[in-house]
Amino acid sequence: MVERAGREILERLKQLEQTLSFTSDDLYEDPSMGRSIFDAARDAVIITNERMQIVLANPAAQEMFDRTNLIGHNIDELIPAVQEPVLRTFPELDALKSDGTTFTVSVNTSPITSHQGTLIMSVIREKGLYGA
Repeated sequence: MVERAGREILERLKQLEQTLSFTSDDLYEDPSMGRSIFDAARDAVIITNERMQIVLANPAAQEMFDRTNLIGHNIDELIPAVQEPVLRTFPELDALKSDGTTFTVSVNTSPITSHQGTLIMSVIREKGLYGA
């Protein structure tokens, strides 16, 4: 009886492990998973094209910059020091809310290759938030 209970517990643990685990392949197979991660990020994430126009922004970006629609705007409207698509880390830059209030952010940029060409992903964190 104890042996049977042990087998049942092991089987349940295996089922739970399979339910909770996923691989990076799951992100490619299930586009909603990647979108969910993008939307859930606490940092602002903004994707721009080669003309510095915003093509995608997560909810944290809209909240950070106090704007409901960032698509189509140029990133230098939000962070004036960003004048060209440069791939690097900016430890401290001034940023602008919709009312003109300035605040300090750090920005990390990375290239993304897509069917639209090379895009730039900027991960933006307001200084002072959760240890930044």
